[in-house]
Amino acid sequence: MMNPSELLLTSSVLILAVLALRHFGRGRLSRRLCYGLWLVVLLRLLVPVSLPSPTSVLNLPAAQSAERFLAQRVEVITPDGAASARPETAEPAAPEETAPAAETLPQFSPLVLIWAAGALGTSGWFLWVNARFARQLRRARRELPVPESPLPVWVAEGIGSPCLFGLLRPAVYLTPEAAADPVRRRHVLTHELCHWRQKDHIWAAARTLCLILYWFDPLVWLAAAASREDCELACDERTVRTLGEEENLAYGQTLVELVRTRQNPGELGSLATTMSVGRRGLKERVRLIIAAPVTRKSALAGLVLMLGILVSCTFTGGMNLTGTEALEALTDSIQYEDSKVSFTIPEGYAPASDWEIRVYGRAAMGDSFMSVHLFEEESSGHLWEAGKTYSIDLAETQYDELWLEATLKGIDQGVATDLLEEAGGGPTVTALPEGYKLVSATLPMSQAEYAPAVPEFELRLAVPESWEVSTAGTEDGPINNLGADLVFRDGETLMGVLGCSGYEVYDGEIAPEDEYKSVYSSLRLSSAEIWDPYTPIQTLDYGETGRMEVQYKDAAWAEAHPEVSNAGVPSLETTGLVSFNRELGVYIALRFEPGAEISDDTLDTIARTVRLSPADADEAQWDYGPTGKRYPGSFSDRYDFSDTVILDADGSNVTGILLDLWYCASAAYDVDDMVLFPWQDTTTFSDGSVYYDLPDYDRVIRSIFTPEAIEAYEASDVVRIQKTDDGRVWRLGPWKTGYSYAMALSGLQAVSVEPDRMVIRAAYETMDGGIDRDEDPAYVPSYRIVDFTVEKTDGIWYVAEYTYPEEAFRLEQEAAVAAVEAALERLYPGASVDTIAYESDSTDGVGQTIRFRVDYSVGTTGYQNTLWTATCSGEGEAWQVAETPAE
Repeated sequence: MMNPSELLLTSSVLILAVLALRHFGRGRLSRRLCYGLWLVVLLRLLVPVSLPSPTSVLNLPAAQSAERFLAQRVEVITPDGAASARPETAEPAAPEETAPAAETLPQFSPLVLIWAAGALGTSGWFLWVNARFARQLRRARRELPVPESPLPVWVAEGIGSPCLFGLLRPAVYLTPEAAADPVRRRHVLTHELCHWRQKDHIWAAARTLCLILYWFDPLVWLAAAASREDCELACDERTVRTLGEEENLAYGQTLVELVRTRQNPGELGSLATTMSVGRRGLKERVRLIIAAPVTRKSALAGLVLMLGILVSCTFTGGMNLTGTEALEALTDSIQYEDSKVSFTIPEGYAPASDWEIRVYGRAAMGDSFMSVHLFEEESSGHLWEAGKTYSIDLAETQYDELWLEATLKGIDQGVATDLLEEAGGGPTVTALPEGYKLVSATLPMSQAEYAPAVPEFELRLAVPESWEVSTAGTEDGPINNLGADLVFRDGETLMGVLGCSGYEVYDGEIAPEDEYKSVYSSLRLSSAEIWDPYTPIQTLDYGETGRMEVQYKDAAWAEAHPEVSNAGVPSLETTGLVSFNRELGVYIALRFEPGAEISDDTLDTIARTVRLSPADADEAQWDYGPTGKRYPGSFSDRYDFSDTVILDADGSNVTGILLDLWYCASAAYDVDDMVLFPWQDTTTFSDGSVYYDLPDYDRVIRSIFTPEAIEAYEASDVVRIQKTDDGRVWRLGPWKTGYSYAMALSGLQAVSVEPDRMVIRAAYETMDGGIDRDEDPAYVPSYRIVDFTVEKTDGIWYVAEYTYPEEAFRLEQEAAVAAVEAALERLYPGASVDTIAYESDSTDGVGQTIRFRVDYSVGTTGYQNTLWTATCSGEGEAWQVAETPAE
């Protein structure tokens, strides 16, 4: 498929060449042959397909420069994945408008809208011209019996000249003057019937279609006028041949007497073969009728040669890059500017449909990261356009992974590029509330001389984006006897100081609400700096984060008044945050500066994101709730969830709980192993299958699922639970597939959050038959989504609804097939469907797209291997179906 700039260039060259050929062929070629040249132009204008060739006119440097000028445009991916196009100028581009939400109409570039408006206006004008002429004919016509005519013949008052009119039911219309004289009537009828035999009424419709599509191109209008003139000349030639050469002069006299020498502007779009022509054109017609030129063999041979050259130059695309050079050019085109990373499809390799390009990664979706595929329409339909620049706005959507992988058909190599690395990392990547960023540090920075020893640990917390966090200096005042490790500043304004300390975990019995007293005793009981009272904000399985009011002596005032005793030094009052991890035996204290304007929302957000974990421990950051971690194995390190934050209705971070429950539920259904269930014995049941005895089944299953979810689990055909009379529970034995939905998890997102109930959308990687993807360097991951529901009972979260991903996709596929069948029946009533075969699927993290190859027939016509796309934009939404025309 050619892009518009290539089509305009090649068609322009072809039109100019045909105009030159008809000029130099005058007197040497028959007019019917000259008229036939316009068929080549018609095909070029209406069939935008080309094959790569070194002979293409597009390989010329001047043509490539012109094409670059015509094709300058940039496609920008906005947060929801929609694409928009705009012209690209030499000046820095203004930021694109954010793409509309899924339920709004798609945006189009201004040039597309202008073209559509022009095409609509032109078609409306032509429709009005033909409708007015048809109405005029119907009002003023009377039938003229002509037995020898294969078409109806009418006499119409008020028309300028005789004509053939009607696309589906053509008829001949005569003026009263032509009908009154038998000789004139015979000449005119012969002329119009020659039009009919040449199918000129159909060519008139095709010419009109070209004018509608190319209303902006003056060369197309010039070609339409020239082809209409050649149409009349070719018809004259055929008429003279039909009448006989002895009637040349008489036929010429008829033209002089009947043909109108004044043309109307709308006649180029008229479907009537009127005999109107300019005075100069009339003289030319009469001259050629009398001269009756004959095609010379030498001229015919030259014409065939020229046509061959023209076709090879204008029905082909440029190709001046090898596959390897094209891949290198694609990589070299990657740029990062104004928060956008972009790449350009090289112009010198054709066809552009040979490109296999995948752009994918993980993007912030709400409170988590989800796997996404960008430019899906171009990828699935091979719709990449040579010379076009595709851009991804990193300021609009935050990514923690973004890759471009490209190959070419027939080329045994490819390229893979980390786009975030090319962008220098891009903007700060987080999945936090808007306006915040995640910071981390390994503490302590130094050991305080008189404080307990502090084991090394990692601190993570979120702070406003305008804040800067740095290592404390000697000038930064210590927090009591903790010292100072980090300082927080907003520009030049000091916002707070953070210190840390070790502590001895109390091994006696203590009420949970009083545990803080044993942790922060040195803060609460100090004479120099008092932290009290304490308000808990978030309780974790390994500790707690809370807020404390702080009073301490004004050191600056005391230094300015050395004569005043410590008791007389005024106290300052402020707020602090504290957090402890009993497993590590450490705590941190963050004291905000008095007078620092910190809202309760800011303080609450910082508190809820504080994590104290062992240095370099991936899973220690998670809070797994009162039960602790229920999944007995380790999570996959394929995807990093360290920046994922999902809050429940109470504002607690439940990301770790959700990760744990996904792994538990998926492993419970897993056909690959039974990591959740220790087993003792095996037996073969009556169906011939091997089942495993699960002695700890009841305890394990009740720790994961609600009672309703357990019923659904035991009724599932996936696991096939069997209970025998002796009270034992048996599960169908596992078989090795090398795949685990638990380990395939790539993203989590909250769909709905209610008190004690959440619907979570999980994105997972499909492994295409093997989990060892790293063994195949050409492997490109694909993703699907599935929802599961969790509910909280007595403070513990359980899985309430879980559909095995394979079963969920099967149901989605069935719904999509039903939508395709309904669309076929709606678009082609009576269509017979032979096969609907799954082709591929993809997700944008919210909805699902499934593509099918469909064989169907309408009447006696069969359509093979057509591509149909079904898209569901979200849970509960109807499937939208579109057909891509068959090649």
